[in-house]
Amino acid sequence: RDAAQDNGAQPDEMPIKSREALEWATIGGARALRMEDRIGSLKPGKKADIVMLRATDSNIWPVHNPVFSIVEQAGDGNDTAGAELVGNGANDRLGQSPG
Repeated sequence: RDAAQDNGAQPDEMPIKSREALEWATIGGARALRMEDRIGSLKPGKKADIVMLRATDSNIWPVHNPVFSIVEQAGDGNDTAGAELVGNGANDRLGQSPG
């Protein structure tokens, strides 16, 4: 079906799966920058930014499918008050993000 025919209604089936969108935003972005050996996935030796989300927030609870909840439902207000994992060589720590 054509989206224009639906008058803005949600499609019956999403043409892009949540896991595919997550991969585009992570390892896909790293590949586009030719940096997939350094960023884009959680592996030893790679740099990563990790955001923690509150799974009990009403817009993502209950979490039956974590990838779907993150990609399709979570928003700016779901982060845990600016907490982030800060990688600093061998001295990783949990701290507060700047700002």
